[in-house]
Amino acid sequence: MKTTINERLNIALEHSGRSIRSLHLELHALGIKGSSYSTVYSYMKNTKPSLEFIEAAAKALGVHLEWLRYGKGRMLIGWKRKPMQFSISRLQLEIMLVGTAFIIGLLI
Repeated sequence: MKTTINERLNIALEHSGRSIRSLHLELHALGIKGSSYSTVYSYMKNTKPSLEFIEAAAKALGVHLEWLRYGKGRMLIGWKRKPMQFSISRLQLEIMLVGTAFIIGLLI
């Protein structure tokens, strides 16, 4: 399902745990055009934001520009699924087995 830029802005804002006001204040302090509270609020609803705003918002919210702008690729910057790694030494295994045997002995 394709999302709109407005929906992606809302998703990114919610995921970041931030408010519209905090995003407005950060972007306004940076001098980003179209970053008044009412304008940012309208971007969340139905107004198409400028490219300057989208670029600044992506950086502020920690999301990929391509995802925010087009809905393509990964949302979060730096997020990669890592394979689970499990490594145990022989000694650790023996300790676990002895401990398990001890607990079972207490239960019997």
